[in-house]
Amino acid sequence: MICNKCGAENKDNAEFCTKCGTKLGETAKSLKHRDTAGATALRLEHRDPMTVLIFSIITFGIYGIYWMVKTSWELNEAGADIPTAWLIIVPIISIWWEWKFCEGVEQVTNGEMSTAVAFLLLYFLGVIGAAIIQSSLNKVASPV
Repeated sequence: MICNKCGAENKDNAEFCTKCGTKLGETAKSLKHRDTAGATALRLEHRDPMTVLIFSIITFGIYGIYWMVKTSWELNEAGADIPTAWLIIVPIISIWWEWKFCEGVEQVTNGEMSTAVAFLLLYFLGVIGAAIIQSSLNKVASPV
């Protein structure tokens, strides 16, 4: 069983993580799955970053919102703690929600993309930043 907080391997019948002490539950069991080759991979959808960028531009940002909502669900399944995506529409709270989203990106990518970098990309570059984040998520996503 994989701990959804620190990522440590534990025995299948363990109730608590041997590394960090976190209670292991159903979310920890679903964090990783075995593919046909036997390797472990996260259950993230592999998306083309250029598609994220182009569709977001064509739809005037609507696809970008869809991407954030869908990706936040996948990050939560992988152990992140991102609140409901409805908070995107609340003016000041949406900035906090984006920060929480970026914390999830850092957790799932094991620190390859930090929370601050992901937040700055999303906040200042918008859909271009989303495409860059998707590229980082593809590195840890399940093979196509």
